[in-house]
Amino acid sequence: MVFTVFHYPIPYILHKRFKSSCFLFLILSSTVQDLESILMFFFGFPPPYNRGILHSFLGAATIDLIIALALTPLFFLLIKHLFKFDYYVKDFIFKLTFRDFILGFLCCVSHILIDSLHHAYNPVFTPFLKESFDKLVLFNNWVKASLIIQFSFGILTLWILIYEAGKAKSIKEFVKSILID
Repeated sequence: MVFTVFHYPIPYILHKRFKSSCFLFLILSSTVQDLESILMFFFGFPPPYNRGILHSFLGAATIDLIIALALTPLFFLLIKHLFKFDYYVKDFIFKLTFRDFILGFLCCVSHILIDSLHHAYNPVFTPFLKESFDKLVLFNNWVKASLIIQFSFGILTLWILIYEAGKAKSIKEFVKSILID
């Protein structure tokens, strides 16, 4: 699986291109799906079968967005207190627009599509079909595909972080640029 942080480039690009009002909501929209994998693993579902509704298109349109929306204020508070930012969470949450939800949905779908390029088990049509949809796995070889996807998204994430670090004048400004602005 692409490490969760390697899903970061999609919300970054969408935020920069379409100027969403809540970048953190987009980041969470593209990563909440992996909470399911962690929880299912602890409940006894071994990889690769520890993925379900959150890794489906139905989940992307419903549950994933709700979870991302619920987690956004919590993460804002965490970031605010850790880095001593001077903002109010309501300034971001109450400014969410329909466009932000569309961008959030695209981030959710991007997670599902990226994962379906290189996973051995892809429940993209859950709950309608229980079978894995493997038509998108690169080279019909999930191991080789995983190496390529991990490397590609790892390099892209690293490039974004280096780019933002080069622009920032302080750690606080860097954190703000990669999580808030």
